[in-house]
Amino acid sequence: MNLYARLAYLAENRAGVVAVETASERLTYDQFQASASRIARRLRAAGVGRGDIVGLHLRDAPIHLAAFFAVMRLGATILPLDWRSPPSELSRVIDRFGP
Repeated sequence: MNLYARLAYLAENRAGVVAVETASERLTYDQFQASASRIARRLRAAGVGRGDIVGLHLRDAPIHLAAFFAVMRLGATILPLDWRSPPSELSRVIDRFGP
């Protein structure tokens, strides 16, 4: 079981319980799982599948967490890219890992 399977379980069994909360946003498990599923569908439509490396270059927000779960749902590998990194550093990491 990966973490996405746990999220799916919680979305089904604790749907209305808050899963992610920030100062400006609050998502229940079912809302969070729905967001991750939408992202996973978009990634799959773009050709992402099991074993692929997916670079995530997002600011700290619930959408970033949902993208992590979406990548896990597809069986792909997450390559976190720090949004504060200078372009030269991002290029070096992308060239090295090939997301």
